Amino acid sequence: MRRAAISALAVFALATASASATPAGWQTFTDKRGTCQASVPTDWKPGEYNIGMQAEHGKGNVIISTSQGGDVAMAKQIASSTFTIVKVIEDTKSRFWAQFSGRGPTAPANNYYVALQQPGLVCAMQLSWDSGLSDDDAKAIVASLRKR
Repeated sequence: MRRAAISALAVFALATASASATPAGWQTFTDKRGTCQASVPTDWKPGEYNIGMQAEHGKGNVIISTSQGGDVAMAKQIASSTFTIVKVIEDTKSRFWAQFSGRGPTAPANNYYVALQQPGLVCAMQLSWDSGLSDDDAKAIVASLRKR
C-alpha cells in the first residue's frame, strides 16, 4: 500500500514537472498521428506542408514523430547514423538528447535531436534554430515533448 502511494506520488510529480516545463502562453501541437506533442512560442506557425512548426522568417523549426513499439536505444542508433552528433546532452534509458551539426551552408547553427521513451512508443523531436530563439526557449521546447 505504501509502495503504491509513493509510486503514485512520483508519477504525479513527474507529470506536474513536465506540464510546468512549458512556458505560459505557448501553443501545443502534435505529430501527424496525434500521439506525441510539444509546445512552441505563440508566434510559431505550422511548417511547410503543415509539417511541424516554424518560427517567423525561418528562424527555427521543430518536427516531432512517433515510433510505435520502439525504444530510445533504437532511436539513438538511428540518430547517430543520420546526424553528425556534436554533443550528447543526455543519454539514459528513457531519453536521448543530442546536439548535431547542420548540413550545408544554409543549415541552422543550432540543432537538437531528442528521443523520449513513453509507454509503448518513442516520441522523437528534431529542433533547429538560429539566433532568433534563445537557448532557454530551445530547452523549454525540448522539455515539453511528451505523449499526448
